[in-house]
Amino acid sequence: MKIFSLIIASLIFFTGFSQEKKDSTEVMQSIAHPEHPAEFPGGNAQWIKYLERNMNREIAHKYLSIPKGEKFVKQTVQLLFEIGTEGQTMHIVVENLADIHPAIAKEAVRIITESPKWKPASQDGKPVTDQRRQKLSFMWSNSF
Repeated sequence: MKIFSLIIASLIFFTGFSQEKKDSTEVMQSIAHPEHPAEFPGGNAQWIKYLERNMNREIAHKYLSIPKGEKFVKQTVQLLFEIGTEGQTMHIVVENLADIHPAIAKEAVRIITESPKWKPASQDGKPVTDQRRQKLSFMWSNSF
């Protein structure tokens, strides 16, 4: 039996109330509704690439057990964070901490914390803080 670890960034990138589809990832407007929401360098596609490239691919295998009779295990971390006026990620909160393994939560927070700087949101030409929600799914499976 071949065992492999697969971490899927169920990268549902959403930040508010109105939805728009892009690259199989959901994008929503800012919760605070600034005139110009914060933007990751290169846009949503580059954000997804950043998340996928920076996830520790062993964390799910190390900390999650496949339930008996199942073929895989998956945990999804729901994060809320801010992009500051200088483009830094900050005030990262795991919204479903009780539902996931602490090591999975820690890894998700690490990825957001280490994010490159964003282009800050602006209102009336001045930088403002913006909020984002991000879901990251960690999964691993046994393969025959």
